[in-house]
Amino acid sequence: MKILIDAVQAANFITVKKTTALVNKIASQGGTNRAEILKSNLAYYNTRKHSSESIYDNVAAVEDAIQRR
Repeated sequence: MKILIDAVQAANFITVKKTTALVNKIASQGGTNRAEILKSNLAYYNTRKHSSESIYDNVAAVEDAIQRR
C-alpha cells in the first residue's frame, strides 16, 4: 500500500484533488489504524501536479476505443 501511495503522490499527471482522494482510498484498504499510519507517513516529492482533470476523460476515451477495437 505504501508503494502505491508513493506512486500516486509522485505521478505528475494526477491532480492534487485526485491524489488526496486516491491516497485516502488506498490507505483505507488497510483498516482504520493502518490508514492513519499510512497517511501520517507521507513522502512529499518535488513533483509539479497537473491542474486539469481532462486527462481522465482522455484515458476513458482510449480505453473505450481499445475495447471497441
